[in-house]
Amino acid sequence: SPEITINTPNYAVEAKVKIDISGGLCGSGGVFARLHHKTQAYVGGATNCLKKSLFINNRVSYNNIKLDNASYEQSVDDRVITLRLEVKDTTITLYVDGEAVVEIHDTSHNTSGSAGLFSDKPMEVYSFKIEAL
Repeated sequence: SPEITINTPNYAVEAKVKIDISGGLCGSGGVFARLHHKTQAYVGGATNCLKKSLFINNRVSYNNIKLDNASYEQSVDDRVITLRLEVKDTTITLYVDGEAVVEIHDTSHNTSGSAGLFSDKPMEVYSFKIEAL
């Protein structure tokens, strides 16, 4: 997926999307921040792995989640949502339609890196923006 290099470590990545996570194999889609080396980043999005959940992870793959309280069960399948991932110092927060649904405190990735969208499921993108915090 395309990525944008950011020059500050504190920023928000926001996208209005529709992610089809119905049925089939495990998959996910959403936004990422502070990407380094193509595999290490904070990602926030929706998945059908295990349950239909929203999540934040400190790796690109949902299958490697090792953070406490990193997911929140809520179905977002087949509707347009606004995902916003804020990275500010060691606090990473995922918002859905303006509501904070998952927050973690982690020091794995504390430099700027790249930001963008990811999905291994069908995803329609209606808007995308990055803003400094």
